Amino acid sequence: MTTIFSGKFGDDLPNIEAIHKRFQEIQKLGIKIYGIHFHCGSGSSSFSKAIDLARECMKIGREYGHTMKLLDVGGGYPTGIIQENILTALKKTKDDPLGYDVIAEPGRHFSANTCYLLFRVMAKRIKQGKLCYHVNDSYYHSFNCLITDGVTFENQNDQFYGVQTSDLTDINITDQQNVSIFGMTCDGADIIANNIKLPNNIEVGDWLCMGGMGSYTIGPKSKFNGMKCTTKVYKWACKIKEQGQKQSLI
Repeated sequence: MTTIFSGKFGDDLPNIEAIHKRFQEIQKLGIKIYGIHFHCGSGSSSFSKAIDLARECMKIGREYGHTMKLLDVGGGYPTGIIQENILTALKKTKDDPLGYDVIAEPGRHFSANTCYLLFRVMAKRIKQGKLCYHVNDSYYHSFNCLITDGVTFENQNDQFYGVQTSDLTDINITDQQNVSIFGMTCDGADIIANNIKLPNNIEVGDWLCMGGMGSYTIGPKSKFNGMKCTTKVYKWACKIKEQGQKQSLI
C-alpha cells in the first residue's frame, strides 16, 4: 500500500506473509506491541486499505503474543465534512469483534476553522489589463498552506462575504471582479491567487480577513526575504457553533 508518507515512514507490509515475518522478527527482539498506527495523510485514497491491513496486523500480532488493543487511525482529515470513503472505512472498526480501542489525530479537522488571518493591502495596480492587489503576507508565510497542504484559492468566486467599516458597520458589497493577489516577497512564484473574485474598490491600507486559517499557516511560516508576518495573535472566547449533524455518522 502506497501513500504520500510511505516512502519515508511506516513499515513495508505488502501481504500476509510479510506481516508474519515482521512479527517473528519482533518476537525475537523481545519487543511487545500494544497496537497499530497508520497515517495516510491528506486526500489519500488508501484509507480503507489501511484499515484492512491494520486489522490483519491486529489478528496476526495476537498470534505472536502481542496485546494489540489499540488502533491509531492517524490524521489528514479535512477541515469540513469528512469524505464518505473515510466514514465507510471507519465503520469497519465500530463494534469490531476483534475488540480494540480506536484513537485518531484529527488536528486540522478541529483547528482549521478556529483562526482568522488579518492581512493588509500594500499596493494596488493594473497589470496586463487585470486588477492586482499586493498584500503584506505571502506564500512563504501565513499562506504556506498553498505549499504544504495543497490549498488553492484559484477561480474561487464565492469567497467574499461582506464589508465592514472601522466602526464595524456593515456596508453593501460593491461590484466584484476577478483579480490577482500577490505576496510581499521578491519571488515571482509568490502568488496567493492568480484569479479570485474580490471587490474592485478595495484600497491600499484596507484589511482583508480570511477564515479557515488555523492549520498549516503560521506554524510552518518562514522568514524568507527577511520579512515577518503574523506577529500578533489575539485570542477570544465564544461558544462553539452547533453543527447541523444530529447523530454520529459512524
